[in-house]
Amino acid sequence: MKLLLILSLLFGASSLAARELSTERKAKDYAEAGWNFFYFGSYERAEEMLGKSYEINPKDSDVAFGYGKVLIKNERYKKAFEVLEKTSAKADKRDERNFLLGVAALYTNKKEKAKEYFSAVTGGEYSGNAKSYLKSLEDDRYHLNAQFGLLYDSQIIDESLLATTDGDGTRAFSAASLSKKWRYWNGGQLGFRGEYVSLRTFDDDLSLADPFQLSLRMPWLGTQQIGKKNYILQVSPAVEMVWLDIDNSGSRSYFMTRTVLESTWTEQKEGQRNNSYYLRGSFNLGADDSIEDTGSDVDGMEFRAGWRHTKFLSSNKHLWQTNTYYHQNIATGDDIQFTRVGINALYLKPWKKLSWGVIGELRYTDFPHSAVTGDEDNRRDYYFAASVLARRSLQDWLNLKRDWLQLEARTGYAHNDSNNDDREFDQIITSLTLNGNWSF
Repeated sequence: MKLLLILSLLFGASSLAARELSTERKAKDYAEAGWNFFYFGSYERAEEMLGKSYEINPKDSDVAFGYGKVLIKNERYKKAFEVLEKTSAKADKRDERNFLLGVAALYTNKKEKAKEYFSAVTGGEYSGNAKSYLKSLEDDRYHLNAQFGLLYDSQIIDESLLATTDGDGTRAFSAASLSKKWRYWNGGQLGFRGEYVSLRTFDDDLSLADPFQLSLRMPWLGTQQIGKKNYILQVSPAVEMVWLDIDNSGSRSYFMTRTVLESTWTEQKEGQRNNSYYLRGSFNLGADDSIEDTGSDVDGMEFRAGWRHTKFLSSNKHLWQTNTYYHQNIATGDDIQFTRVGINALYLKPWKKLSWGVIGELRYTDFPHSAVTGDEDNRRDYYFAASVLARRSLQDWLNLKRDWLQLEARTGYAHNDSNNDDREFDQIITSLTLNGNWSF
C-alpha cells in the first residue's frame, strides 16, 4: 500500500512537471510566433499570439512589453496602458516603454499621465516624438490671436477676391483666429479653427476692395514617426467652410465648403534646423453665391506642394527661413485657372528691444485664359516683392505679466511685370499693426 502511494506521488509530480514544461513551452512558442508576425507587419495576428503568451505568463516582462507594443499598433490604447503599466523594462528599453505609455495615456485622455511619461523619455530615437507630443499637450488650450491696424496701399488690386479696383488709399483692418485641439482619437487629434478678416477703406470710391471673410475649419491631425528618429509625418484631412462678402454690402457674397488634405514630412536636425516637405490638396464642394456676371467658377481643385527650410543661427537668436512652392488651381471653368511657382525668404534678428526682419518673394504665374480679365492669350505675370519689418514687445511698456502684445511696423515694395499691360504695376504697402496672443 505504501509502495502504491509513493508511486502515485512520483507519477503525479512528474505529470505536473511535464504539464508545467508544456505550458512554458507553449508560452514561448506563442511569443515567438507573435514576434514573427509583428516583424512582418501582421499586427492582428501578432496581438493574438502575444496575447496568448501573456495570458499564460503575465510576469514575463519581454512578452508583456511586446504585447503592449502591438496593442498600440492596433490602437487598443486602454488595454495597452493596463499591460505596459504593470511591466518593468530593461535599461535599453526604458525610453521606449515610457514613450509607449505616454501614447497610450494620451489617447485614453489621461493627459497628466501622458506628460509624466513623455517627460521621462531622456534620449534615443523616441525623444523627438516625445518632445512633439509634449508641445502638443502644452498647446492643448484655446488660442486666440487678434490683429488690428492701418494699411496704406499705393495700388489697391485684390484680384484674388474678385475686387479689381485701382487706386491708392488707407484701410483699417482687423483679423482674429480662435483654435482648439480638444480630443485625441484613433491615433490622431481633433480640433477646430475659426477665423475672420475684415478691411475697411476710408474712401467710398474704393469700397469694392473691402472684403469681409469668415471661415471655420475642422481638422484631424495624425502624427507618425518614419524610419529614423528625425523624420516625422503629419497628415491632416479637414472640412473647411468659408463665407466671403466682397464689399461688405451683403449683395456680393458667397458661401463655400471644401475638403482639404494636407501632409507634412519634417526632418529635424537637433533643434537647429529642419526641412519640411508639404503637400496640400483641396476640393471645393460648391458655392452658394450672389455674385452676378463675374465669369468665375469657384468649383474645382487646388493643389500646393513645397519645401520649407528653417535654420536658427547664433544660439537660436537669428532665424532664416525659405519656402519654395508650387501652386495650381484646376477649376471646372477656365476663368480662374492658374499655375504658380515661387520662392520667399525671411530673416529675423533681435536688436536691442526690437526684432527686425527682411522678407523677399519671387514668383511666376501663368493664367491659361481669363474671362474675368478678358485676356485672349495666356497671361504671364512675373512678381517681385521686398519688405522690412520691426516688431516691439509691449510687455515692459505696459507692465504686462507676460509677453502677449506686440506692435509691428512694416513697409515694402512690389512690382508685377506682365504680358498684359493692364496688369503691370508698382506698389508700396505700409502697415502698422497691434498683435495680441492669448491662451486660456
